[in-house]
Amino acid sequence: MSRDDSMLWMLEHHIQSALTIIAINMKHDILDKETGYYFLMQKAKDSEVVWEEEVWKKIADTFLIEQESAALYTIK
Repeated sequence: MSRDDSMLWMLEHHIQSALTIIAINMKHDILDKETGYYFLMQKAKDSEVVWEEEVWKKIADTFLIEQESAALYTIK
């Protein structure tokens, strides 16, 4: 495996992990929405670059999505 392949593999798996945690939380409401949103917005605030800040904000926004509307995007 080349260095590029290794880096892309790591990127893919970290993104997939974040998506899995978000999906589980949307389905089972494990984390308190306000706490999750606040924590991730703090991560955005602490970011040193704009693109990182925007990624944290986008993830934080998932905590504001209602469970009913999140189910629309779930494969059954």
